Amino acid sequence: MGFIIQGLNLPGRRSLLAAWGSLHPCVYATRLYCKDRPTVEVETSRRRMHMQPGVRGYANSFLDNLQENKPEGFREALVNSESILSSADTPPKQQSTGPFEVQDLPEIPPFPTRPTLHISLEDITTYIQPLVSRQWTVGHICTGVGENEILSLERHYKFKGFNDVMNFVQGVADISREEKHHARIVIEYSTVDIFSHTHSAYAFDRIGEGELEPKKVPGLTRRDVRFAIKIEELHETFKERGRTVQSVPADLTQLQHRSMKSVLRRYSQK
Repeated sequence: MGFIIQGLNLPGRRSLLAAWGSLHPCVYATRLYCKDRPTVEVETSRRRMHMQPGVRGYANSFLDNLQENKPEGFREALVNSESILSSADTPPKQQSTGPFEVQDLPEIPPFPTRPTLHISLEDITTYIQPLVSRQWTVGHICTGVGENEILSLERHYKFKGFNDVMNFVQGVADISREEKHHARIVIEYSTVDIFSHTHSAYAFDRIGEGELEPKKVPGLTRRDVRFAIKIEELHETFKERGRTVQSVPADLTQLQHRSMKSVLRRYSQK
């Protein structure tokens, strides 16, 4: 190739390089949404790359450390954590389990005091897992303070028509005013997507022996749990009236395991 280029004049070199694809390659970036994480597809005139970001790296031994530091009340949650994490690490083709069995909605927790703290391992077992069994997922917003992931509770609802959607959204707005908690709502003709996390959540950092300092770190709190349970109860009323369309994502099992893995990894570090 080198001697062919050297033997050509300048216009000939440019034509050959353009044909070969190394001169002004066309680059197209399309942002797709694959399952619960964004997939970036990059295409050039010479090659095609497909990249899907995974879960940020965490030490696999964090559960062992928790066994030594957490009180007795967290033992059951840790046992569940180990089983969920082990199944979430299994590639989809090798998973023998199906979607989570749908659980009853838990009782709405008391309104959290201020400062509003992040959820605990006990909250994950009591509230997050039943919501995940009902097709709520745990999404990733970004990496926040101290390299901690900022997570959100997310749900996709489908209805029979636009009037049903607008009536449902009006109910969601009433819940938002009542809870003083405003989630992101995406409306299309027959679908509604809910994304909820607490902007003013607080965590405590250990700054010395026995000394804790509050730090504002957005994330999941009981405010999001209360909001999600009330929205799920509202959806049940629409379902009883025949105003919803029931659908199950083809990748529901994978979404559920990823959600539990993400929330456990994030909040087992506390």
